[in-house]
Amino acid sequence: MKKPHFFIATIISLTIVSFLFMAFQIKVKQGISVSTITHQGLTIVEDYKDKNYDVRAIVDDSDTIKEILLYEDNERTVGIVFFGRMTSGRNKLLQTIDFSELGLSVKVNDIQFIDVNFDEFTDICVKVKLDADNYQNISYLYNPQTKQFDYNKEFSVLYNPIYNVSDLSIYTKNESADKLIYSAYRYFDNKLIKVRELEAVADNSQSTAFDNYTITYKELRNGEWSDVKNWQNAVERLQDNELWLRYKRYLFSPFEETDDKETSYYVLTNNFEPQTSVIECSIDKNSKQLKLAIYQTDELFSPIQLIAERGGIVVPRIKVVDFNFDGYLDIICPLYYEELHSKSSFWRWDKNAKRFVKGIEFAENYSENSIMAALSSEIIYSKEQVIVSRWLTKIDNGYLSLYYLYRYVDGKLTCQRAVEEILDPTDDKKVLLRVRDYQQGEWKMIENKNIDLTDNETIIDEPTKWIVDYLEQQ
Repeated sequence: MKKPHFFIATIISLTIVSFLFMAFQIKVKQGISVSTITHQGLTIVEDYKDKNYDVRAIVDDSDTIKEILLYEDNERTVGIVFFGRMTSGRNKLLQTIDFSELGLSVKVNDIQFIDVNFDEFTDICVKVKLDADNYQNISYLYNPQTKQFDYNKEFSVLYNPIYNVSDLSIYTKNESADKLIYSAYRYFDNKLIKVRELEAVADNSQSTAFDNYTITYKELRNGEWSDVKNWQNAVERLQDNELWLRYKRYLFSPFEETDDKETSYYVLTNNFEPQTSVIECSIDKNSKQLKLAIYQTDELFSPIQLIAERGGIVVPRIKVVDFNFDGYLDIICPLYYEELHSKSSFWRWDKNAKRFVKGIEFAENYSENSIMAALSSEIIYSKEQVIVSRWLTKIDNGYLSLYYLYRYVDGKLTCQRAVEEILDPTDDKKVLLRVRDYQQGEWKMIENKNIDLTDNETIIDEPTKWIVDYLEQQ
């Protein structure tokens, strides 16, 4: 008969193995880019919309990942490793990814979890070095319908990809001895589409040092590739060619390594406009102005419009978004930030004038409140075509909030729901919550109740709940 201490030792051994395995477990969840797997322990990111998932890596002694296992983590149980396999308790094994099927030897630091197609679901990328200058990310895209990571060849063949969330674009760079290609892609209707490309090709009969070369800049216009610029130069080196540098910096700034922290660039590709536009955004130190220069890619030396806004912002950042939901990208310029809210100015694209025009036209259905004269801390909901403005007021033990939800009606920004928290004028220990909807030309009270001033959780949660309630009805 086996002695009790042998049985106890066996349990302890299994527990230790399980713990070592869990050091290579991460949580894969929604919309967050996370670091590579390390030996430090767990890397935690945000939940998917409705469930939690575990991604667990089987790693050998040489730090090579043999398999990736995807579990649906309903019970948050801890699994135990038996002979290199995980038993998941009540968790459900959804998928096993065997990298050897693609002939890959994946090290711990080669794998990243990042949203490569901007669908708010984290994907799996395996970095594969091709040569001294180039690498590819072998990509497995998460499919929320099948709850699987699917290998995607389109994303996997991109060279040196940079995933730019600000303009939902992927930038690539392919470098060889006699050719240098910068490309930009957008992801439309589940398809990866190249929208612009800058190429320099050296003349091998003369030199491969790019002192004799041909440069071509192309754009996707009206669904077809168009040569916007094509030029040759046999005098100056490529790195000294001003036009090449300007195209590279303006259109492929994610690859630009520069110490200039006072200038940033934004690329606008409007669906209904054939030309691509570039916004050069900078801060004038003397006048404290936010300065914008708008260029067309046909001519990057002469701006078609200049915009200047005075404010307290010291970082050259703007928002490029369709805030009036007409299909054209617009500009939001931050003017200042305060502790509780921010203010911005709005420049909408006028398709007839072919330029940006300042201002938003408001409806007059809520002129009783001066706060409505301008949006504050605005949030754009493009899918629902809604803009939410928020204003916070500080009180002794917390904050009170004012939320105003807008839609465009007959070309005017019209308030549809007002959610207001104010101190009760009849009881200094109560907060008055009022929710009103604008229906058929008049305001109607939806909710009107008192909240105890000490109930911070309700004071914070109630306004957001009423905004979400409106959005969910759309």
